[in-house]
Amino acid sequence: MRKWLAGVMLVACLVSPAMAADQVPSDASLHQLLDALHTRAQVDGVLAKAAERIHSGVLAGLGNTTPDAAQWKMLQEGERRMVELLKRELTWEQVEPIYLDVYRKRFSQQEVNDMIAFYKSPSGQALLIKMPLATQDATQMEAEKMRSLQPELTKIGQETISQLKAYTASKSGAPAPDSMAAHD
Repeated sequence: MRKWLAGVMLVACLVSPAMAADQVPSDASLHQLLDALHTRAQVDGVLAKAAERIHSGVLAGLGNTTPDAAQWKMLQEGERRMVELLKRELTWEQVEPIYLDVYRKRFSQQEVNDMIAFYKSPSGQALLIKMPLATQDATQMEAEKMRSLQPELTKIGQETISQLKAYTASKSGAPAPDSMAAHD
């Protein structure tokens, strides 16, 4: 009987990870994952950035116009109402079920378990902290590279336009435009 029970336990242990790979993750494990990912803080950060963008948008919408005191008060009230709407409709209590639903649909229990283990580790926490900064640095460096390439890209574009104009002129029998006209 003991051998049979040990055999059943062994099979259960071997099958259990395979079954976890197909199981829908539990709410408890999804909550652990969201905590490990600092998702609530990220949502709060998105709200703060949205408020900043609303303010910037209001200022950009003014252009060169300087509102008088009454107009400024109306703009501030509109901005306040927009921010309050976001804060009311995008609370963690309203957003968390969305995350739970999405993660439940996209990840198995085993994947969630593995992510929890990773993101709770020092390396996982470092990734959460450093990856946004690394992405920001890479984006900035790519933008600088594109700026350095811009003169050459412009030159190639101008040469291509000149070639197209010359070709079109030769097809129609008209004289080819001079090099000055090609740069207009």
